[in-house]
Amino acid sequence: MSVAVSGWKKEHQRLREELEQLRSTRKAGQTDTKKLPLLAHVPVRCCLLKEPIVVAATVRPQTSIKEVRIKFAMEEEPFKAVKMKFAEDGICSGEIPNPGTEGSVKYYLESVDKSGKTEYYRENGAACPCVVIISNDREPPVAEVERIMTAKLDSELKVSARAKDPSGVQSVVLRYRRVSQFEDYKSEPMVYNDVSDKYEAVIPAEFLQRKYDIMYFIEVMDTRGNGRMLPDMEIETPYVVVHLDR
Repeated sequence: MSVAVSGWKKEHQRLREELEQLRSTRKAGQTDTKKLPLLAHVPVRCCLLKEPIVVAATVRPQTSIKEVRIKFAMEEEPFKAVKMKFAEDGICSGEIPNPGTEGSVKYYLESVDKSGKTEYYRENGAACPCVVIISNDREPPVAEVERIMTAKLDSELKVSARAKDPSGVQSVVLRYRRVSQFEDYKSEPMVYNDVSDKYEAVIPAEFLQRKYDIMYFIEVMDTRGNGRMLPDMEIETPYVVVHLDR
């Protein structure tokens, strides 16, 4: 048997095992539709001054929902309600009045079925509302990420970045994983160091294994809801690969 044929048989067996694993995962993830939420909604994060704040949601088919309302409040004011209108099958929408000044508006969705049962998005309603930032600022932070090309095994890896924005930097987050398609990214908040004037985070030494190199990128958000990922995928490869010394 040639080396090529032997290698393919091993690869074929690996693919069959991965397929069975995916089937098992899919089966385990199947959920009784009765337990699914009645509403699906993508939160509105920001809006320009004087533009309507349009909120849309999808109602799960074959439910007895009679009405869906937007409950909203400007800053610390009490919540008010706007009834959402149903358009296409299962789609409802409504508008929150724009205050016309910089600040924020919070809201949640409230559905009522024919029996009078109420359900919220988000689940805790007024205790955990969605927040819309009202501002004409649409410029993301100016940022630069340090590019580490090599690193030693058994040593922690410190990553740093610079970030500035006139409205202030809300957060800088390091996202990293091993160069393996079977891993999800881990997240680590980057902390500002006033001595170096940089945001810094550390990848633990135990995460650096001999088998895989490391890849990372950063996410930067300002206080007006504008974000940037570095490296910029519109210009270059959207991550940095760190080759480990072996």
